[in-house]
Amino acid sequence: MDGVVSEYELSKLETVDPHKVEYVHNSGHDLVLYTCTYGGEYRVVAFCDRVETKSREQAKS
Repeated sequence: MDGVVSEYELSKLETVDPHKVEYVHNSGHDLVLYTCTYGGEYRVVAFCDRVETKSREQAKS
């Protein structure tokens, strides 16, 4: 948006119970991505933190 590129670094990767919603929502990380394991029994969660913000022109160089 507006030419800003945000970069994130993986801080932690965990497999958690799908009912641990508060744990994921209140993680304190800037970005949280998650998906189901095969069979849907657990969730794989990637906790990420922003490392740098720069303009689109800076990202190209």
